[in-house]
Amino acid sequence: MADGLLIACKANPLVVRHSIHMRKFASDKGVQGLRVTYLQDADCKGAQSCVENSHYLLRNRAGRCVIINYLASAGDVDTAAVDRMLRTGLSL
Repeated sequence: MADGLLIACKANPLVVRHSIHMRKFASDKGVQGLRVTYLQDADCKGAQSCVENSHYLLRNRAGRCVIINYLASAGDVDTAAVDRMLRTGLSL
């Protein structure tokens, strides 16, 4: 899933190429997975802005891939708080 997500990101002309990152993570409760993040240009009613896309990929108890996605304004202080909340609270 992560490889497919990276391919889709690289093919999207709105994605800022140098911003694509894939990192392993572990929650405080031991859940392990991958976090894929990237910046994307967004044109909202004529106002140019940039959003940060975050995708948390992990396997559930049945072995199926689960993805948690969220979007936030790039550079917003909430992105770190959401990341911390997910890593703290994720459990299987």
